[in-house]
Amino acid sequence: MPRHPLIPLKCDGCGTVTNVSYDMCPITVPRALVDNCFVLPLRLQTPCAGRTLWAFNAQHLAYLKEYLRADLRERRVMRTPQ
Repeated sequence: MPRHPLIPLKCDGCGTVTNVSYDMCPITVPRALVDNCFVLPLRLQTPCAGRTLWAFNAQHLAYLKEYLRADLRERRVMRTPQ
């Protein structure tokens, strides 16, 4: 993966600023239900309809709950230019 330019990080406690580089980790559906960056098992897993329902973190779980509770789920249709 390509390295990205330096970005400044500031400590809220002491105000020190440090420039760091970062790597991008792709987020894909894991085959083994592990985190793609750290290769650790996902902790938020539960059996569901003969499969495993999983979430990466609390925010992902909240998104799934909101989606499942919605009365109307609209799909965005990709249109090709004419």
